Amino acid sequence: MQRCGREMKLVVAPKHTDHATSQTIPSLLKAVARGHQWAEWIRSGEVSDLRSVARRVGLTKRYVTRVMGCAYLDPDIVEAILEGLQPADLSFEKLLALCQWNGILKS
Repeated sequence: MQRCGREMKLVVAPKHTDHATSQTIPSLLKAVARGHQWAEWIRSGEVSDLRSVARRVGLTKRYVTRVMGCAYLDPDIVEAILEGLQPADLSFEKLLALCQWNGILKS
């Protein structure tokens, strides 16, 4: 994470040809996958809002709201997470802070 003016940005390591040192983090992968899946449910009309998603998956609306932001991460960040090239100190909580949901989908 690096401060850029008033914002915090995630600085992703450059791509390496040697993937032997990459390490995927299951909690980050799960958050990205869930965010995309839940956003697709809403876009397709399968569910009507965040509250419906929360009921369907048995989680709190607050949690669903926070994770849903992962569907809108920069593609370079998603790619780094999928390849295990994310910053070593990137945790699930830091990722959620980066994905703060700004009410694009209203519940």
